[in-house]
Amino acid sequence: HIILLEATKETIHRRLLERGDAPQSWAFDQTDKCLEDFKLIKNAWVIDTETMTIEDIYKRIKEKLMIGGLS
Repeated sequence: HIILLEATKETIHRRLLERGDAPQSWAFDQTDKCLEDFKLIKNAWVIDTETMTIEDIYKRIKEKLMIGGLS
């Protein structure tokens, strides 16, 4: 199963800064490529994390796994 955690480029960059990555870091440089590559993934369970906390994401994944798996 594939779980795809989705967010906008701006949100990804903000989160990278919050965790201490520099704007010229490898992670920043990979953002566009990753966002494009994610569009190619089929049959993934997509979670829009734009307004979610880490705890919210954890709970969503846990609930999904406990009620019968990914679809």
